[in-house]
Amino acid sequence: CSLAGDPIYRKSLPPDKPKYKDEKAITDKLLSEKYIMQPKVDGAHNLFIFQPEGRIRAVSYRPRKGIEGVIDHTYKVPFLMGKKVPEELKNTIVRGEIWAAKPSGKAIPAAALGGLLNSKTLKSREQQDKLSTPLKATLFDVEKFKGEDYSSKPYEEKLKALEEIKAKIPEFNIPVSVSSPETKLKLIQKIK
Repeated sequence: CSLAGDPIYRKSLPPDKPKYKDEKAITDKLLSEKYIMQPKVDGAHNLFIFQPEGRIRAVSYRPRKGIEGVIDHTYKVPFLMGKKVPEELKNTIVRGEIWAAKPSGKAIPAAALGGLLNSKTLKSREQQDKLSTPLKATLFDVEKFKGEDYSSKPYEEKLKALEEIKAKIPEFNIPVSVSSPETKLKLIQKIK
C-alpha cells in the first residue's frame, strides 16, 4: 500500500464510487443542448492522485482487505512511470477508468483487464508488452483540483479542469463530449 515509504490511506481519499446516472432510453430531455453526453469507458474505476511531492498515483476506489491502505495500480500503468505532476496541478484528485485496447483498437475483455490489474506488477507489465495492450487512463470526474474541493461543482467546471489536465499531461484521455441533438444521435449510433 505504499511506494518508497509514501503511504496513502483510505481515510484520506473520497469515499467509494459515486452512483452515476445511466440513461437507458433516449428522450427529448437527453437530446436537449442543456446536457452533454459522453460514452462510458468500460474499465476499472480508479482515483488518480496528483501528489504535492510531484508523483501521480493510481489507486482503486475499493479498499484493500484487512489493512488501512489502498490497492495501488500506479506501476502497472506504463505512462505513469516517472511522470511528474506539473506544479500547478499538485493536490488534485480525479476519477477515471484504467483500460486497455488490442492493437486493432478494440477494448480487451473485462476478465483480461482484471488479470492485468490483479497480477503482480512485473507480470502485468510483461503481459501488456507481450499482448501489445498497455494500460491507459481516461479521466471523467474531479474530486479535488489544485487543492480546491470540486466534488459538488457543476460538470462544466469539472470538464474545464479535465481539459487543463489533458493539456498538461497528454497521455491521459478524456471522453468525447457532445451537446447538440445531431451529434448525440451520431454518438449513440457509433456506440451501438
